[in-house]
Amino acid sequence: MALIIPPQLLALLTAVLMWCLSVSNLVAPLEFAFLGPVSAALFTAGIAVIVMAFIALSKARTTTNAHCPVEATALVRVGIYKYSRHPMYLGTSLMLAGVFCYFASPVNVIPFAMFVWYIDKFQIQPEEEALSVRFPKQVKEYHAQVRRWI
Repeated sequence: MALIIPPQLLALLTAVLMWCLSVSNLVAPLEFAFLGPVSAALFTAGIAVIVMAFIALSKARTTTNAHCPVEATALVRVGIYKYSRHPMYLGTSLMLAGVFCYFASPVNVIPFAMFVWYIDKFQIQPEEEALSVRFPKQVKEYHAQVRRWI
């Protein structure tokens, strides 16, 4: 499976677009005293979720490469994977939600939503199809027990 845009690059491009939109002053920024701490908390939570996912995949000695889900040697269902089938994308989305709060521009909901849609449609769905072929019975049970995002 070849992706058009790697998820990490897409997240970076989304954050840059959010910055560009926020400095363009298309829409007045939100002004709430708690946006800074909320931004930091979301960004930190995203990093924590990604680290937990990476640790679980590493312990299972399976690939962390989003480009090649067919290289998976195990379907990981422990750790953070008990709660989310795609915690790395969840973590990245949390980080982008932190960026959204940091820039406080309401227009940034558009690139954030586009990121989530793109990842779900062009990354997660093909990954799940590839894993379903590789681990058919396990994936079916796993999908019945654990939600895609949270």
